[in-house]
Amino acid sequence: MINKILALDLGQKKIGVAISSNMSLSSTPLIVLANDSDLITNLTKIISENQINQIVIGCPRNIDGSDTIQTSNIKNMAKDLMTKLKFNNYLFQDEFLSSKRAQEIINQSKQYSADDEDMLAASLILDDYLKIIENKINQ
Repeated sequence: MINKILALDLGQKKIGVAISSNMSLSSTPLIVLANDSDLITNLTKIISENQINQIVIGCPRNIDGSDTIQTSNIKNMAKDLMTKLKFNNYLFQDEFLSSKRAQEIINQSKQYSADDEDMLAASLILDDYLKIIENKINQ
């Protein structure tokens, strides 16, 4: 059985959410949630309904892999969120250029709008993580 993985692209106002597929190492953009008083309830419901085993959180990095100004802010926000969710199986994945790549998808597709940027970024973050898993499996 493949573990179900949720990806989050954290922001001050919005949280992009994506989920891994049951049958393959691929992701699907799921939803953009408001970062408000309903966030914990909404994420708890998504985690429960989808039987999530792991959460991957996008972490900003520079091109050389070093921390950005936002790195510690996102890590602190993530740790606080995971504590509130009572969810311990999470990790950080480099989100380098995920928003820019999401904007490119929006510009090239009629399927998505600018409102979908955060969930597309979450999906790209999860795809990057799943590629790492796939490479480890194939070694």
